[in-house]
Amino acid sequence: MKLTDSYPTKEAQAKLIEFTAKQIETAMQDSSVAVRHNAFTDYCLALIFCCTGHRPVVDPIHSRKLFDLKLGWMLIADKVVHEERSWRLVALPPIACQQIQNYLDYLPRLAAWLDQNPVTFPLRNQITELLGGTDSIPFFFYMDEEKLGKVLSITPSLIAKRWEEYWKLPINFLRHMAATELRRYSGQAYWAQIQLGHFSGSEHPFGVTATQSAQHTLSNISIQLEQFMQDMGWQALKSLIRLPHGVKAVEIAHHSQLKSSPFGNTKRKQQRQKKRTIMKSYIRSALDVTLQGQTLLNSVDQIQQAARHIITHTPISLTNPCLRMFYRYVARLPNGKTLLKQSAPARIFSIEPSPFNENSLLLYQYTEQLRQNFQQYLNDSYQPEIIVNPALRVAEIMVCAALFGGIADPKKLEKISTALYSSTYHYDNKLFIELPFTANLQGPVFRWFPDIISHMLIQRYYQHDKSSIVSDKQLRSTLITLLEKLGLEAPQDSVQLLARAAHAAVILEAPGHTAKFLSGELNSVSVPLSQWVRIHSGKALSTTIESNTVNSQARAQAPLTIGQSSMQKNSHVQNKDFLKLLRRFFNSAYDMSAIGNINTSTNRKRELARLIRDQFGSTQANWSSQMLSIAAWAIHLCEHGTRTKKNLAFKTVDKYVFMVSRALLQAEVKEHFLALDADTYEDLYLSILEVELAHRQHDIAGRLLEFHHFLVSAYAVEEPSWSAIFKAVGQDKALNFADANFVSEDEYFGILEAINNSPHLHPITRNQYITLLFLGYRFGLRFGEAYRLQYRDIQLDSEAIYLCIRNNIFGEVKSASGQRVVTLLEKINQLEHEAFDQLIGWAEIQWHTDKQAALMGEPQMPRTLINRTVAASEIGQFIKLVTGDNSLRFHHLRHSWATRLYVYSYTSQKDGSGSLGSTSIIPERWDELIGSHATNYPLTSIATAIGHLSETTTIEYYIHAIDVSFLPNDPSEKLHMSSRAYGYALGISQENARQRAVRGRILSINKKVQKPDVKLQDRLEKIDVSRIKILDTRLSLMGIEQLLSRRRDTKQSILKVAAQLFIEPNLATRIASVATHAERQSGVDYYQLEHSDSEDLLITDEQRQQLAEQQANPKIFQLQNRNVLSILRSYSNQLEDMPVAELYRLKEAFVTWRQTLKYDVNIVSDKQELANIQYIKDTLLDKLQITISLENESSENTVKTTKLFEKTAARKLSGTLVKLHTDKQFNTRGMLNRILLILSIFLELKVSHSETLTNDTVKL
Repeated sequence: MKLTDSYPTKEAQAKLIEFTAKQIETAMQDSSVAVRHNAFTDYCLALIFCCTGHRPVVDPIHSRKLFDLKLGWMLIADKVVHEERSWRLVALPPIACQQIQNYLDYLPRLAAWLDQNPVTFPLRNQITELLGGTDSIPFFFYMDEEKLGKVLSITPSLIAKRWEEYWKLPINFLRHMAATELRRYSGQAYWAQIQLGHFSGSEHPFGVTATQSAQHTLSNISIQLEQFMQDMGWQALKSLIRLPHGVKAVEIAHHSQLKSSPFGNTKRKQQRQKKRTIMKSYIRSALDVTLQGQTLLNSVDQIQQAARHIITHTPISLTNPCLRMFYRYVARLPNGKTLLKQSAPARIFSIEPSPFNENSLLLYQYTEQLRQNFQQYLNDSYQPEIIVNPALRVAEIMVCAALFGGIADPKKLEKISTALYSSTYHYDNKLFIELPFTANLQGPVFRWFPDIISHMLIQRYYQHDKSSIVSDKQLRSTLITLLEKLGLEAPQDSVQLLARAAHAAVILEAPGHTAKFLSGELNSVSVPLSQWVRIHSGKALSTTIESNTVNSQARAQAPLTIGQSSMQKNSHVQNKDFLKLLRRFFNSAYDMSAIGNINTSTNRKRELARLIRDQFGSTQANWSSQMLSIAAWAIHLCEHGTRTKKNLAFKTVDKYVFMVSRALLQAEVKEHFLALDADTYEDLYLSILEVELAHRQHDIAGRLLEFHHFLVSAYAVEEPSWSAIFKAVGQDKALNFADANFVSEDEYFGILEAINNSPHLHPITRNQYITLLFLGYRFGLRFGEAYRLQYRDIQLDSEAIYLCIRNNIFGEVKSASGQRVVTLLEKINQLEHEAFDQLIGWAEIQWHTDKQAALMGEPQMPRTLINRTVAASEIGQFIKLVTGDNSLRFHHLRHSWATRLYVYSYTSQKDGSGSLGSTSIIPERWDELIGSHATNYPLTSIATAIGHLSETTTIEYYIHAIDVSFLPNDPSEKLHMSSRAYGYALGISQENARQRAVRGRILSINKKVQKPDVKLQDRLEKIDVSRIKILDTRLSLMGIEQLLSRRRDTKQSILKVAAQLFIEPNLATRIASVATHAERQSGVDYYQLEHSDSEDLLITDEQRQQLAEQQANPKIFQLQNRNVLSILRSYSNQLEDMPVAELYRLKEAFVTWRQTLKYDVNIVSDKQELANIQYIKDTLLDKLQITISLENESSENTVKTTKLFEKTAARKLSGTLVKLHTDKQFNTRGMLNRILLILSIFLELKVSHSETLTNDTVKL
């Protein structure tokens, strides 16, 4: 690593070490205690500054509570830009810990010397107070060498003056040395940033995005610090001052009555408060100028004017702090947050506070002491045959859950009592407790896997019959008594106290995101119990599936099939028409009364569902996708209710539908409503709520949530961030939890196989469905992202696959975070590989004629996407049928991706042994994603890859395995419990406990602990699709043209080309046969079909060679190819809607066209033939001009040539020339004949297929 010229030389470094050490010896020659003390203090400070990167500030390291020598940590607050980040935690290498210990050992000797002179008694008392834990003076201090007994604050200028003889550089260069050497020795620049407090961005390195604990990171930093400090030549030196002859060490005082002036951080805090007072004066001045007598700011212009005044009239050093204070003031005003969003605040961003404060290490030591006391309590409580009452055992478990289990959330601690009684389970040799987030016991849960001691206590709890739950009053009283035994005085707020003790530990021992989760600041939902059992059992849930067919399930999920052709934008008039029509349907339904056993409400709902289906099920062109979505939801409410209530009253359906309709239709949506991305839905719903009356916002937000949940289930739309939406209406985001679920790798493979083995799916559709699943499960894509993916967005590099998620013609990614590149991280199986490769091959062919070709395009229309509703519904049903889980949907593939990566990164299950982990991750690809060095950011990398701006969104809504990442440690790793303690916890004899420990059976599970009551069944190996209507073989104009063009351009066999285009072999063979015959009849040989079958021709070898040479390099007309496909696409819809009789008529007309075509004209010899050509022109080519002339009026060569084809004398006499002229659309004769040839082939195949069906019907 290259150093700058200003970096201290090795000589300068050595001089500092040598001279500060020598000063300690030299000072001993002076009789002044102050001189001796100051020399020793200089060495201590120089050593500590060099390894910690501490800035030279007033009173550095002013208190004993700022360091922990046992753990090697120190708290520093040497520069405060943001009050929220005053404190940072740094590593103290062993050499620094020893040096501080030497200083601690020296202070009693110093106090003994000061005890010899009455003048220094006050300082002696201050030092004894300091050693007793009271900060009456700074921990490190200078003594006045002129005035006996006076303490001097350590200041940067005083240090510089004292060191000037041997350190000519600024004192802050020791900080440079710490950063440089740590970077050089470790290779980790990030470690240097942590040590020096250089935190870039808004996240704290040990905050919510942290992937390693402070304990783990600092221990690694400490190793490197120790190495370079020793290499520099630093040593831990002791003071040479001894106790005065015949004098014992002074007694340490633990309570101070002394009054002291503020120093250290307290003094600096007072200075910051003074600074804030000055800042407030500048803000008041700006408000006075802006408001001019008004009371409050109430417009964007006023906010911007006041901000400009602050910028122009405030000293540069205070400008940004003043702006931050001003914007905080505005945010607290009525409607202030909304005005701030509109005013574009200048230079302001929120930062994550430091998890540490001045007392963090003191509180951690306090927690460690409680842990020791609790283990001693267990030891002392042991008695043979002792019976522990349930209240005491529950209290013990709560204490243990906090101290050893890491539960630092008082709400979770309070729920342990009930959960012990009702939701403690064992499964797969694991003991766990379900702690609900809400009062609803069936709602979202945190699954707690107890620590070792809690595990033993729970076993003892289950030895006795639990007739009833412990009362709150009894538990509270017992808990207070227990905490008093552990050394706490009158702990009335016992649960809060336990939570604070646990929090002090987890912020140091757990990664930042885990600490936030355990403290209740993040709500990451565990996989629900039934689903957790399903995943770990390897079986399917035994639930009632409405039907064993995919199509019937799709209809149940999606009441209306909403196509891409539905109107995208609705006008005010159309909104009124839709609402009037809905109201008419509701009124008609209100007229229904009870019939038989069916009550009035049920009958009305059935009638309403019927009316809506009849109206919107067939005719959708006049209605927007917004309207159709509302109509579909109305049907769903009638037939299935909401998530919380299945049977709604008819009046409730009326209320809900019109509440959402009026709110939703007032918002303008220019795109297809079901194709919006998550951010657009969020903006849409927020804009709806902003214009609503305050008292209605809460209800409407709740109904929009219910409506959107239906859309997610039925149409696989993307889900917005509901936390932001509910926060906008003043509702706690905690009321909205993630819809947690997970698909295991085995289940995923089963779903793929089920789709692959489904005969009702067209080959290309089958591969599209498999690829959609592949993109969701292996890349974490949203359904819409996978659905809109284009060929040009995919890059293949050997076995690696990269996807570019960006805006395209099928939809936009609104947020910057949504636009990203995602890579394949896992090994894939043969089915995934083949399906994706085949689909890519097909898309590549389409791409040559259309650069906008989509992977999910219709088989012969790559720019027209397959029906999203049908695709989402059918895939969803395959997922449900294989797993037996009706709550699973496509979006959970995305949850599964995030959870699998999290488990791989943050737990010990890197081998994929856990059911929530992955066995397929490729280490090299993983390193490419997160970086192979030690300062990687796995959580940030996962959030970026999944398209989230914030890691907290990923944690709270997509990762469901944080409970697994905090599994209890092995007892031998951390606990030092006696066999008596084990015996008391388990309720067994001391000897039995000892034997269990030897055999490793301490954690055996009590048989009285219940197993989850979840009904399971074997997974279906094959989906029963006997009731699914097998789709007819698809025949299309575009398919015929692509098959023949591809065969012409590539020289591949017709069957090989058919496989690439997903055209069934039999159909491809029929197409080739009919096309060859049509080519021979018409003479239009663009596709060169007879050339490829030259082996059957009666020609010489030389002629055959000539044909091969002609075919070797055919000219490819790319622009013409695109135009031909475009024209054929327009004909496709016309022919699909044409009656069978007209198809027959048209087919016969094209037979005439083929038989009579001579070069660029048709020579007809009777009226029927002329009528046939005219019919083609009128039906398909109405814009083309046609000329008709007698054959003998044409050129002599033409007449002579054409007459050779007629056999009878009469026909040779007759002859009329019919010519279709080209235009701008059909711009060449070759293009026109090519299109007409494809039309003739299609019609012959289409009509012959219809005749076959008719004949089969007659036979039946």
